[in-house]
Amino acid sequence: MVHLRPVMAALAAALVSGCALQFEASGDYEETFDPGAAATLELAGLEGDVNLRGQAADSIKIRGTRVAVGATREAARDNLERARLQRVPGEGAGALRLEFAPRVEYIGLIDLELDRVSTIPAGMGVSIEVEEGDLQIDGVLGDLDLITDRGDIEVLGGEGDVSADADSGTVWVQSSGWIDAVSAGHLRVDALGINESEVSAETTGSTIELGISPQDFEVICRTSGGEVDVDEALDTTVVEGADGAVVVTSGTGARKITLRSRGANVTIEALSE
Repeated sequence: MVHLRPVMAALAAALVSGCALQFEASGDYEETFDPGAAATLELAGLEGDVNLRGQAADSIKIRGTRVAVGATREAARDNLERARLQRVPGEGAGALRLEFAPRVEYIGLIDLELDRVSTIPAGMGVSIEVEEGDLQIDGVLGDLDLITDRGDIEVLGGEGDVSADADSGTVWVQSSGWIDAVSAGHLRVDALGINESEVSAETTGSTIELGISPQDFEVICRTSGGEVDVDEALDTTVVEGADGAVVVTSGTGARKITLRSRGANVTIEALSE
């Protein structure tokens, strides 16, 4: 359904010469894309929250909300249809890139946010970078590359390698693959893997929580001013290295985990098997 109402849009008014009063059209956005042989989905040109869910499907279904303004009701409706993702060549081999890139004459007149749940084939990887917005990824089993300058990142039920960077937000990552997580706030990593893998987690404040299955691993914690608390349920040995690092080892130390914090406390706990 499309809703129309007159609005004052300063930027749009500047772009539409002589028209101070604008009309706005808004509505749900939903579009299906065939990934073909692409192994990775790249989303580009977006701002705001992105919510992706992996499922047993062959297609990508993108859902969100779009808005447009125009000098007349008809112009607003026409502009609304232009607020959509465009399929462009991906940056890497085997990538499908979907981009929101309005033509110059429509910048400031149309906007698109993927604030509703979108679904992709579970086995695909995902690459997203936004300046502002939360990134929520659930049940996506491929590799993930996620960046938000102002927002939080949440990855649940992952199996691939994860790179998550929240410049001024929090991060929570669950995955059985290699994990590299950086946040300015609270950082939670659940390392689910049973094979050899590595985890690197760094925060500039708040706390780090690490959940790990009771199996062979080596954890190196470097914290300035924070405390390190290790779950008694883990059969571990804790020593303090010469450089101030806390090393927690169990068995052969087949998995290497490095935690870095500046003034943050670190908690290491056993996950339920």
